Amino acid sequence: VDALTLRAPVAGVVQPGGTAAAGTPSLTDLLSAGAGSGATAAPRAPGGAAALPGVDAAVPEGAEVTAGTPIVTIVDTERLGLTAEVDETDVLLVKVGGAATVELDAAVGASYTATVRAIDLLPTTSARGGVSYRVRLDLGKGTYDGGRAAPAPRPGMSAVVRLRVRQAKEAITVPASAVVNADGRDTVWA
Repeated sequence: VDALTLRAPVAGVVQPGGTAAAGTPSLTDLLSAGAGSGATAAPRAPGGAAALPGVDAAVPEGAEVTAGTPIVTIVDTERLGLTAEVDETDVLLVKVGGAATVELDAAVGASYTATVRAIDLLPTTSARGGVSYRVRLDLGKGTYDGGRAAPAPRPGMSAVVRLRVRQAKEAITVPASAVVNADGRDTVWA
């Protein structure tokens, strides 16, 4: 019995099944739809209820479980993180421990704090075709402008990250479009 007991290395919210790619039926889905029928059935949770999107249905009672079969997914909601892609022209400015602000598409008007946890050494190809590097951040609490607490984010939500890489005190700022380079000197027309 001890060998059959599952213990998680973290505390969190338990959800039956594992993560699933959207629109991709699992082997269990294909087998439950009937061999050779070509039809796929929507995954069902225990009791016949429809499974949540993005999560495989729980392992059916009596099904064989082998190594690698997802039994449950445990989400540590106390320590959420996020991954951002930073262009190669800016990545050398990013430092571990650096501060960032995050805005979630799902929480309009809310701002979350974040801290850079790690910067990948190996590049990835960005969506625009250039080279970028993944920056991993720990996500903090969020608030609205009035100080009211923002809702807790959920895994997989889209976000915009603003990394603070430099800070200048008492600096005069102008829009970049107002700066003109003439004879190797930057000038601003007032």
